[in-house]
Amino acid sequence: MPCSKSMTLRARLTGLFIAVVAAIVLLFSSLVYFFANQNVFADFYKRLELRARLAARITLEDAAKGNTAFNELRNEYIETLPSEKQYFIRLNEQSQPDSGMQAVIPASLISDAVAKGSAVGRDGNTLYAGLYVPESWGKYVVVVSGRNDYGVQFLNNLQWLLIASFIIKALILGFVGFLFSRRILKPVLDFTSKAKDIGVHNLTVRLPEGSGQDEMGVLASTFNHMLDRLETSFESQKSFIGNASHELRTPLTSIMGEAEWALLKTRSAEEYQQSLQTIQKQAERLEEITRSLLSMARTGFDGGRQEMTRLRIDEKLLRAKELADAIYPNNRIRFDFSHLPEQEEQLQLWGNKDLLQSAFSNVLINACKYSDNNEVLVSLDVQSPNLIVRISDKGIGIPAKDLPYIFDPFFRASNVSGYMGYGIGLPLARNIVRLHHGEITVESVEGKGTSITIVLPQLMYSAKPD
Repeated sequence: MPCSKSMTLRARLTGLFIAVVAAIVLLFSSLVYFFANQNVFADFYKRLELRARLAARITLEDAAKGNTAFNELRNEYIETLPSEKQYFIRLNEQSQPDSGMQAVIPASLISDAVAKGSAVGRDGNTLYAGLYVPESWGKYVVVVSGRNDYGVQFLNNLQWLLIASFIIKALILGFVGFLFSRRILKPVLDFTSKAKDIGVHNLTVRLPEGSGQDEMGVLASTFNHMLDRLETSFESQKSFIGNASHELRTPLTSIMGEAEWALLKTRSAEEYQQSLQTIQKQAERLEEITRSLLSMARTGFDGGRQEMTRLRIDEKLLRAKELADAIYPNNRIRFDFSHLPEQEEQLQLWGNKDLLQSAFSNVLINACKYSDNNEVLVSLDVQSPNLIVRISDKGIGIPAKDLPYIFDPFFRASNVSGYMGYGIGLPLARNIVRLHHGEITVESVEGKGTSITIVLPQLMYSAKPD
């Protein structure tokens, strides 16, 4: 069925292409024939007028003077037209012709020639040219008629030539239109084929965007952004359902165990206090896990409802450092803003201030935590159309075997057992960056440190969110 639909669309495009181009060719051919017809008959009328003047000169003027030289030249050098005839119509005092001539020559031609000095007309296939000649011995209208057989034959040949060329062009247009529609629809068919490979368990597949400057590139980019949101939503949903029970089980088990132990028999005040402290500690852990799960759910399911405003990325980075200072007062975070542009507008982007601040602070806090407060370098660069944030530390790094899984919710690298955490920071940061149509990448060498790069679109190169 998809094939038949694509073929129907291809047939429509081919038909539309043929119809439009054929209409243009037909219009052009009609104009050629129209102007050729006008030119052929205009030329024939001029030839008739010339012969009318010659006839008037030879018959009326030269004959009166007894001069026959001009007549001899006419007979020698000027061909006779098909069915050529000459009429010399004498007019009376009222400039009216002999009544007998009106049956041969159209009356309107004679009256027009008298009124205008010359006139042309047509009666079927016979063409006329009339010339008014007022002489001292009388008034005449000289009329020359003939058939434009050569012109008509030329127009017939031209007509058949235009029809034959139109048919040939139509066949060529059909073939070209088929190739044209096939080429136009090829990206769509490729997208369709690629989209068939995308499923719930394979949401990482993306459509090729090419240069991204044409309509197909924009369509592929929009589709890929939709897949990013779907993938984030599915991952958040799977994480929320699959990991919630696992992560919540430990503190809940500890709380229930402590409560059962306290209620099993009468305890001393010190034992009750110790048990309550344990319950409080596990409840705080439970609250932290619940908040992290809700944050993941918020970025995964509610991405289209976030309030987006104009933000300056450098201000969000500085605010993220303030949050890191509150947790790690002795941190050694250093900023490199040496590549900032002079124009403030180039540092702006569309974003949710709380979510972006959370993403940056999560990455900064992780850098401080896993580097044991060694130096953390935060650099900001502008490479239009993107803003590039790079956060590098000299900490414990991430083992190569763990790198493919660092964005899985609740996953923790094999070398971080001595550090408190829940494996939420990086997945949450990635979800937030994706909501802002950006990218986040991680490079790390175990024992040497980690570098995280966040790429976000500038305000001037991104559409304003609804």
